[in-house]
Order: sequence, then C-alpha cells, then structure tokens
Amino acid sequence: MSRRRIFVVDDHPIVLSGIGAMIDGQKDMTIVGLAANAAEALETIGKAEPDVAVIDISLPGINGVMLIERLLERFPDLK
Repeated sequence: MSRRRIFVVDDHPIVLSGIGAMIDGQKDMTIVGLAANAAEALETIGKAEPDVAVIDISLPGINGVMLIERLLERFPDLK
C-alpha cells in the first residue's frame, strides 16, 4: 500500500510541528514538506510532489485561500 504524501502550511510553529507529527504517525500517510508561509510553500511544494496539502487559511501576506488557488493552477491534481 502506498502512503499518501502530505504537505502542511501553517504560520504557527507549534501547530505546524503538531500536525506534522500527527500525520507522520499514521501508517498510510507521510509528511513530504512543511512551510511556514505561502511564499515558502510556492517555492518548495513542487519538489515535494504531495498528494494532499493541509493549509491554514489565515496565513499572513498571501492568505490560505489565495495560496490554494495558485497551487491548483500549477498542480491541478493536488487535493
């Protein structure tokens, strides 16, 4: 069984590491990337090749909703 590849974006370090630890503890999921803001996510998510992105909608600067729109333009198969 292949593991679902997850990328997490959140500007709160404790939340980011907590979500990452919870997901990585699952047998069928693995964390392939973490980002603290939208710019970092846009720069690194392509290399990580995730199946799913978990994104905080209240990010500073480019908010999570705008980030999702940009990511789906570039990566239409991303969930």
